[in-house]
Amino acid sequence: RDLEETGMGIVEVNRLLDRAVRSLGIVPDVIAGHSIGEWSGMVSSGILPEAELDTFVSSLKKGTLSVPGVVFAAAGCSAERAREAMEGLEQIELSHDNCPHQVIFCGIEESVDIVLLRLRDDGVLCEKLPFQSGFHSSLFADYLAPHRKNFDGLALQKSDTTLFSATTCEPYPTTVDEIRQLSLDHLVRPVRFREVIERLHDDGVRVFVQVGTGTLVSFVEDTLRGRPHLAISANAKDRSGIEQLKRLAAALFVEGGEIRWEKLGVSSKRRTERLALGVPLVKSFTPLAIIPEERPTSPELDTSVEEVLRGAPPEVAREFENVLRGVVDAQRSVVEALTRKSSQTLAPRESAFDIPLSVDAFPELLDHCFFRQPEGWMNVTDRHPIVPMTASIDWMIDAAEKLVPERVAVGLENMQALRWIVASVPTHIHVTTSFDGKDRVHVAFEGFCDATIVLAEKYGDPPSLTKSALLNSTRPPIEARALYTDRWMFHGPQYQGVVTLDAIGDDGITGTLEAKKATGALLDNAGQLFGFWVMAKNDVNRMALPVHIDKIEFFGPRPKAGARFFCDARIQKQDERSVIADLTLAQGDRVWAKIEGWEDRRFDTDARLWDVMLHPEDHALAVTTPEGFTIFEDIYRAASTRDQLARRYLGESERAQYESQGPRGQRAWLNGRIAVKDAIRNLLWRRAAAGAAASAKKPIFPVEIEISNDASGEPIASCAFERDVRVSIAHKDDMAIAMATVGKRVGVDIEKIAPRPASFEEISFTIEELRLIDSNAHDEWITRLWSAKEAAAKARGTGLVGNPRRFVIRDRSGERLLVDDILVETRRRGDFIVSWTVS
Repeated sequence: RDLEETGMGIVEVNRLLDRAVRSLGIVPDVIAGHSIGEWSGMVSSGILPEAELDTFVSSLKKGTLSVPGVVFAAAGCSAERAREAMEGLEQIELSHDNCPHQVIFCGIEESVDIVLLRLRDDGVLCEKLPFQSGFHSSLFADYLAPHRKNFDGLALQKSDTTLFSATTCEPYPTTVDEIRQLSLDHLVRPVRFREVIERLHDDGVRVFVQVGTGTLVSFVEDTLRGRPHLAISANAKDRSGIEQLKRLAAALFVEGGEIRWEKLGVSSKRRTERLALGVPLVKSFTPLAIIPEERPTSPELDTSVEEVLRGAPPEVAREFENVLRGVVDAQRSVVEALTRKSSQTLAPRESAFDIPLSVDAFPELLDHCFFRQPEGWMNVTDRHPIVPMTASIDWMIDAAEKLVPERVAVGLENMQALRWIVASVPTHIHVTTSFDGKDRVHVAFEGFCDATIVLAEKYGDPPSLTKSALLNSTRPPIEARALYTDRWMFHGPQYQGVVTLDAIGDDGITGTLEAKKATGALLDNAGQLFGFWVMAKNDVNRMALPVHIDKIEFFGPRPKAGARFFCDARIQKQDERSVIADLTLAQGDRVWAKIEGWEDRRFDTDARLWDVMLHPEDHALAVTTPEGFTIFEDIYRAASTRDQLARRYLGESERAQYESQGPRGQRAWLNGRIAVKDAIRNLLWRRAAAGAAASAKKPIFPVEIEISNDASGEPIASCAFERDVRVSIAHKDDMAIAMATVGKRVGVDIEKIAPRPASFEEISFTIEELRLIDSNAHDEWITRLWSAKEAAAKARGTGLVGNPRRFVIRDRSGERLLVDDILVETRRRGDFIVSWTVS
């Protein structure tokens, strides 16, 4: 809501961190920025002198920024895919090419909604962003004048350090006029951050430090996946200010940086010397040397790190211990490579093939369906079977080992799930594999997911399991079996492998897993354990599904069915959109697999939606009021949640109707279907409770009720539980209402209170009708009269097509109106009038 204040905050935080980082001796060779970060880059590079900075920041003060009424949306896809989705649409542009798997686009809401729909249909994760500005698109062109004036008033100069422009992907120009022009172009042309990073890497840059807040590190890592680099932030979440800088300094020291340790409270006399292969390591590490008998002699190599760190602050010692673990692993790999008696040289190779996918080919997928339906429900598309991300991992490992049969898969890196692989109808997954001739195979399931499989001649020795207590550990609130019987998990028998829930704490959860025969079942069970922690520890956004894994190490082959494993999931980060954990799976006291950076995406779920997701046959999302009508107030904005609601409430033929509505009409149409299906279910449940039905309350899934329309557009309900259900539906904005009865017509309507022209009143009402209104609330009562006529016309089955005066309001008693011979109740709800017929 406050773009100027946010802009000032970003610039000032960047300014503070830039000073702090430079004070440690960390000085950039080149500088680049992302969006407003490029303005910070102008300060850091010297283009915008410090003396001019306050003048610049003042130009961002609250109330000074005017922006067009356009919206932003982010999508987890490439720039090319996003541009394809924009084809044929007006006033929409790609504004940010952040990395290979994330872009942002900007445009009028109608066009943005269409793009979101197109991408969502392809399974791309995307969502509308909660702010407006129009920056980095031509839609902002008419709002440049104040910025041109601001830049004209600044004393700009040639940079001290090369600053790369994310607009041109080239260094900033050297003349002041050209700099001013580029600064304005920056506001109306897209941010090409991915291309800038690739250009910098091509120019030899290997270390990327984010001097500010945000997610640029992940953009760099995604862009440079598989290529040597370090990307690290100077502003690490969940760490104090000095801890952030110590973390950064430790990482850059390992890369060869000369750090001014005294700035961090480390005495220069105790300053740690640069590590070299062969240096004795701190206690608990095995000293390693590449070729022990030829180890060079040097006083520098005779100083142990343990000695150097004696007396150092605990934070620094811990950081170096973590670094040295990586050094030991790297040294061990080098030693094994150099001393191996026989090593087979392998040539790079590639392959491509298809995996035929269907529930007939993989029947276990019927136990991995997102949407529970009535027992024996035959329509598989309504159940929505999908391939678990962990099954994709198993298939990727199989593909890598088939391409390079001389090796075994000992790990996985950078697993990225782009969209779900749906198996409800037969299809094919196109698979490509590429071996680098050394130890890695990149495997891609085209359009769905990709990862790098790490190969070796044999599995490494499994490390010993180290157990540590959870923070504020308690017994889990349920037994493991209840995960499935109480439907915390949607999984069927072949994926029900969580045997015990042992302990749960603020930072994780432990339990026992049993390997099942289904592909990917064991790792899926580990994900279930992790997912239950999210559900148990949160009241909202409790549903979480996997989208990414940084790394997996395997210390043995895939286990046989029936093998049991201890699983420890430790939470590393949680925010409102995602949760990241590290997981360890062990048999006995030996680790079988270590998983780092498993990320689950959290989906919008409040308490009411959560109940419907778990037990749709017993819970309703819409609310039936004491007056008898059912109302659904749509608060779910994310496209992924809308898709969940559509699949929960609509059968296959209804989903086809939903898709045919077009982007602007889909939300209201779906809201009406949710309201009317819940109205019918609540009606039948009330009749059962009152003894009017033959038996007690029955579970009724939304899919068991089908709503269609006759030739005039009147909704028709088909329900196996009651033959003569009559319904009426109305919707306006994000509000939908419905009413259901048995054996008699009913009518409902909802209208928003707003001024209406005199011509509307003349066409719609007689003089006698207008005398019924309350003159102190004119707009409200005109809306009330109109809504009452709409409700009465629906009850007659005709609608108000033609002459609205033919439905005459004959009398009024409070808020109840007599329309012809039909009694219509009306109520105000916020800015709306709701009307419904009464018997």
